[in-house]
Amino acid sequence: MKKIFTYLIVFLAIAAKAQKHTYIYFVAFKDKNNSTFSIKKPQEFLSEKALQRRAKYQIKIDESDLPVNQNYINTICNKRVKFKSASKWLNGILIEITDTDVIREIAKREFVAATVQVAYYDFLKKPGNEVTEEVPTYSNPVPSGDIQNIYGEGFDQIKMLQGIMLHQMNYNGEGVTIGVLDAGFLNANKLPWFARLRQNNQIVVCKDFVDNDSYVFDGNPHGLEVLSCMATGDTGTFIGTAPRAKYLLLRSEDAETEQLVEEINWAVAAEYADSAGVDLITSSLGYNLFDDTKTSHTYAHIDGNTAYVTRAAEMAFSKGIVVVCSAGNEGGNPWRHIGFPADAKHAITVGAVDKNRHIAYFSSQGPTIDGHIKPDVSALGVSATVESPFDDINHSDGTSFSAPITAGMVACLMQAHPQSTPQQIADAVRESGDRAEIADTIYGMGIPDFYLAHLILGDSTFNLKNDQLINVSYTSDDKLLGFTIYSATTQIMGFKIIDENGNILKTGTQQCIGKKFRHFYIDELELPKSAKGYGFVLENDAHQTFIRLF
Repeated sequence: MKKIFTYLIVFLAIAAKAQKHTYIYFVAFKDKNNSTFSIKKPQEFLSEKALQRRAKYQIKIDESDLPVNQNYINTICNKRVKFKSASKWLNGILIEITDTDVIREIAKREFVAATVQVAYYDFLKKPGNEVTEEVPTYSNPVPSGDIQNIYGEGFDQIKMLQGIMLHQMNYNGEGVTIGVLDAGFLNANKLPWFARLRQNNQIVVCKDFVDNDSYVFDGNPHGLEVLSCMATGDTGTFIGTAPRAKYLLLRSEDAETEQLVEEINWAVAAEYADSAGVDLITSSLGYNLFDDTKTSHTYAHIDGNTAYVTRAAEMAFSKGIVVVCSAGNEGGNPWRHIGFPADAKHAITVGAVDKNRHIAYFSSQGPTIDGHIKPDVSALGVSATVESPFDDINHSDGTSFSAPITAGMVACLMQAHPQSTPQQIADAVRESGDRAEIADTIYGMGIPDFYLAHLILGDSTFNLKNDQLINVSYTSDDKLLGFTIYSATTQIMGFKIIDENGNILKTGTQQCIGKKFRHFYIDELELPKSAKGYGFVLENDAHQTFIRLF
């Protein structure tokens, strides 16, 4: 027995000595000198769709588009240094090593600007987190003529954004390609919910930037839930916000750990999406605190320019891609602030509200360190409808869902206005928010109205010669009524609120500016929650407009 115990100690000692730790480093280069590529021949490193987008928006091809210098990669990588991926926007590579002495040698290279440890693992190959379960068969329910029944469980989240009006105009995301950067899309390859996507080739490509392969359908289900907010199209059960868009499913997040390498993965995935010709990137990933606390962010980093992932989001926008990202779920935690890339100035950062349009306690807050308002807008993120990996409809909380719900509507808006630039699209979404006149760092500019955003960008059917009451909304919890007016001329317009019997409950006037959309608010307004016959009347000397409140 004693001898056996001695052998066991010796065996464990040998095993411990043999066990290798894995380190991932980001090696940043100083330049792209002596590249084998030239910006004069962009077709050698950019796809035709990427080139078409740059031409459409008159974006110049520059050095940031050039691949990382292959000679630098060849010089660094050898038997002791494994190449993982390259980021042309950040001009560097991810390498895997087991001997940190190698890094000191690499850092001495004259073309190396910096070396940063971005991940550490105890094993060369971490155990997987695969989930497998038989997926039941599913048949579509019979469509109903009622709008709410048609949209099923997805009704509330799209109605809040006035998205049904765009869908009724046949703007449903068709012709728009969306890159979804997330943690995994468990069972999306076999769920009946996504059969239409597969049959219509709406899933363009799948790529895993964590494991460096093309299979994204195992492991974590978060990306599947995100995708469902946009892509589902099951009449009578659940219709998403962009059921006709095309999708790239890109895994950049390792859900088992939280390490800085994931920001680099995000950048590499975004570059891939750019080259593949996406029009829009949506990401429900956010970073601030890491397992290695030395690499964690501080509030001082929320400047739109520091974090790797933020710099990548800004670069994507500069290449003509609309970027939508979640604000984060830290509102109730000590950090409280938005994460990264939510601080990217040109990204549409989305907070979360409940069905009563009240901010969720967990929704992360701005501003950026330089006072820039974030989030930009807010959407339903409390009890949002999502598809589970096992063919169930779930209701989940998080800005992870308010962001793709919004992104799907952005895709519809881009379909409606194909010549509008990413900046014009983003500005219209922000301007359409129900708090645009009273924006803050909790709601941002409020809940966007995508029909209004459509009008702002220029709807040929909208008569700019006429005054129009665009929408009215009432939040019973806050006792706040908001309404949006388009006024053809500068004038004072009157309004009144009436009950089901025509009794006038409140009257007032508002100063309107000619050829402008303006948001107005009435607070401390007590109305019954079930006042189905109540209405809002806008009037001037020429005409009246009536909209029901409920």
